[in-house]
Amino acid sequence: MEKNTLVQWAAAAVIRRSRTEQGLSQSQLADFSGLSLPHVAAIEQGKMGISVAAFLQLAEALHLSGHELMLRLESELQNGPVRPAGKRGRPARLSGLER
Repeated sequence: MEKNTLVQWAAAAVIRRSRTEQGLSQSQLADFSGLSLPHVAAIEQGKMGISVAAFLQLAEALHLSGHELMLRLESELQNGPVRPAGKRGRPARLSGLER
């Protein structure tokens, strides 16, 4: 597995876990961090890497120091991050089945 992919998966898990511990929705985290909702969602889904600036913005929005969030990320990497679950919610319509 590529190292960058593992870092994305670890960041996804850490950001999502930290957000849910704070009782925040993705939308609230996006608002508080100054990032867009699609950006936050893509990070949490492990589909997008995270810049240092975005990482620090998310840490601040989560009331964590950048250092604390990085320690959580390193711990996740040591434990062997797993691929984030697919997008939840309503499935897309299949062509030919629409009414």
